[in-house]
Amino acid sequence: MQDIVSQALTNEHNRLTKIVRDRSQASELEAFARLLEESPGLYEITHLKQEPRNFSLKETKYEIQRGEQLYLFYTIAENLLPEMEISNESVKYYAALVGYYSVARLKQLNKWTAYIYIICFAHHRYQQRSDNLINCLISRVRHYSDEAKSVAKERLYECHLEINENFQKAGQVLKVLTDESIEANTPFKTVQSNIFEILPRQKLIVVAERMAKIVSFDETAFQWEHIDKLAHQFKLHLRQIILTVEFTTTLAQDTLIEAIDFLKVAFKKGKPLKDANDLISNAIAELSIFHHYNIDNLLHSSSDGQKFETRISTINSRHSPKYFGLNKGVVSYTLVANHIPVNARIIGANEHESHFVFDILFNNTTDIQPNIHSTDTHGTNEINFAILHSFGYQFAPRYKDIYDKVSKSLYGFQHPSNYDKDCVIKPIRKINTELIVEEWENIQRIMVSLAVKETTQSIIVGKLSAYARKNKTRRALWEYDNILKSLYLLDYIDSLPLRQNVQRALNRGESYYQLRRAISYANFGKLHFKSELEQQLWSECGRLIANCILYYNAKILSSVLDHREQIGDVQGVDDLRQISPVAWQHINLYGRYEFRKFSDSIDLDAIVQQLTQAPSH
Repeated sequence: MQDIVSQALTNEHNRLTKIVRDRSQASELEAFARLLEESPGLYEITHLKQEPRNFSLKETKYEIQRGEQLYLFYTIAENLLPEMEISNESVKYYAALVGYYSVARLKQLNKWTAYIYIICFAHHRYQQRSDNLINCLISRVRHYSDEAKSVAKERLYECHLEINENFQKAGQVLKVLTDESIEANTPFKTVQSNIFEILPRQKLIVVAERMAKIVSFDETAFQWEHIDKLAHQFKLHLRQIILTVEFTTTLAQDTLIEAIDFLKVAFKKGKPLKDANDLISNAIAELSIFHHYNIDNLLHSSSDGQKFETRISTINSRHSPKYFGLNKGVVSYTLVANHIPVNARIIGANEHESHFVFDILFNNTTDIQPNIHSTDTHGTNEINFAILHSFGYQFAPRYKDIYDKVSKSLYGFQHPSNYDKDCVIKPIRKINTELIVEEWENIQRIMVSLAVKETTQSIIVGKLSAYARKNKTRRALWEYDNILKSLYLLDYIDSLPLRQNVQRALNRGESYYQLRRAISYANFGKLHFKSELEQQLWSECGRLIANCILYYNAKILSSVLDHREQIGDVQGVDDLRQISPVAWQHINLYGRYEFRKFSDSIDLDAIVQQLTQAPSH
């Protein structure tokens, strides 16, 4: 057997020698020779034979770098080796010789023979490097998957443990309900208060549902919740491998390969995957009619939450009897500026909307940057005036009961006794300016932590709102907020135009929510997703459709507006300024859509021409 193998190798070597002799002037081989000779060292490529020792980030980066150095040699080898009729097994054999021989031994060989050995090595090593990276990818994904399953099982165990612990307290609750010593005329609210001291409302609801066999914990949802937290690990360990490896398939159409190619393009551009919304929002902002929607020459935005019921229980779906009855749901919290939904995110129905006001403003990545921002009463807390003012936003909320708010929230720089007794309104106490000055550096540190996004801004705002009153920094921030809030309250009660502008901005948000609800027709508007990520994708896709409708309407309105301005139709221009782009009666939102088929584009010019021929009023 050994003699047969030796003879076969000798025959292959003789054939190779003949190829070298007969084709030493071949342009491809000469190009490869010149490439090697122009390298810092004639045989420097051989140092790339080192294999990665493990799947660590350091070794992965080294392997990617080796591939980058080998790529040019590999592309030449791809064209040259088939012409030289060197079999795959022979390529591996000659590549192994480069790995076996030292640089000194390779230099003793015939130059052209050494070149062919090295080109075989470059081809084989580049393919081997791809295999190594794919194995690393598989290993990493398996590790993250196992970790997510382990965490999910732990969460599942903790949930069941918590419920079992609360069962005993639920027994005490039942004793309260059956306590005959409670007088018949005792208000039910008083009984409820006693019950919730034993077991808080949310925990009692979970126990009640468990007893009624309604609640169930989704282990898969727990897995995805943990995976959502691994985004940084994915970017660090997986993204560079996906960008580097050239994935192929034997199928004519493979959706996985299409998805990978899409990710590669998105990653190379360095832009977020849902950048389409920003592009359309910016395009609307460039239309001529956009700035006519300004309120008092200012870009006046608003934010509010829209409730959606969820069919499947997820981590952030919560009970809200007011909106969902006995079911659960989430909130789509959206920033609307000049009718355009420029930013949105999904939050839990039990979360306080005021914690996300700064978050949704500061993380707006469009070119549409508001000057003044309004919310309803649910968007207010004890620090939002201070935070938004620090970042250049004027906070202008709407208060449902302004008299009650002013009587409890107006502060001054003097003691209340120093104000005229005949004043209709007076401060309830003096601002502690000394405390603000004393804690100013700490307040600035808080603002810096918000600016650099060290953590989710909503978490910081929530913690600051929940701090104990005795915390000096928190008290100082409240005092600073009280100054700005008091100044706004005085303007709000004194200026009818301001109140009207705030209401106008909020009405625009309500109009958008009606469009958004019309788009969410499927499943009767109830979400059917298992994870927070899927809910966020649903929200962004719905916003994308809304943005497309708004752009279509605004484009037509802008073209008609330009025509009216050109012919000097002042009344027609004023009328167009009052028309909202939030309309969908002319849009077919239902049916089946085919996105792979090409269709004729809508002729907007023809539509505009027809409209401009009609009377303006």
